[in-house]
Formats: sequence, C-alpha cells, structure tokens
Amino acid sequence: MLLWYNIVFATGTMNCCIYVTFAVMVLLEGPLRMSYNAVLLKQIRRKGIAFFISASSICFIILITLQRYEKEDEFWIPKLVFGVVSKLMVQSYMTYMFTIVSEVSPTFFRARAMSALL
Repeated sequence: MLLWYNIVFATGTMNCCIYVTFAVMVLLEGPLRMSYNAVLLKQIRRKGIAFFISASSICFIILITLQRYEKEDEFWIPKLVFGVVSKLMVQSYMTYMFTIVSEVSPTFFRARAMSALL
C-alpha cells in the first residue's frame, strides 16, 4: 500500500502535466486489468502476487533513478511509461491479495485480515 501512495505522489514528476499522467493511467488501467485479471486470476494466485509486487517495485526503482539523473525533462517518456506500468502492477497486486485473503482466511478472521491488508 505504501508503494501505491508513493507512485500516486510521484505522478507530478513523471510528466510535465499531472493531468496527462492521470489520463494515461486511467486509459490503460481499466481495459488491461479487466482483460488479464479475468484470465490469470483463476490460474495463478501466489505466483501472481510475487510477480506483480516485484515488477511494480522494479519499475518504481527505475522511475526514481530516471528522476534523479535527468537533465531538464530529458527522459519524460520512459518516466511516464515506468510510472504507469508500476501503478498498474501494484493495482493488480492488490486484486490478487484481496482474493487470497478472502479465500484463505476463515470467516471469523476475514474482517481483521482485510483491515490489516489495507
């Protein structure tokens, strides 16, 4: 969850305009997440969790590295791409985590497990 907040707070540094960044995130996130979550959520659960959180972390580290070593908006397209992909991956991670927690936890502990996950 902390990674998600960091990505959202870093949207102002991904592109020259924060509105363009959010527009790209919205346009890509909806159709992509619906398409691959419908297929992959039934097949890979724990592997999906590990893959999505690892991919999101790697993309966010690359984004931070590009922000640190750039000169005057030199890498704005790679920063936008890595930022949007990182947010997409962390959103997919949350989908997989909510599914696993609701399936694995007994009914008595489910509410506490969901609140701890948030």
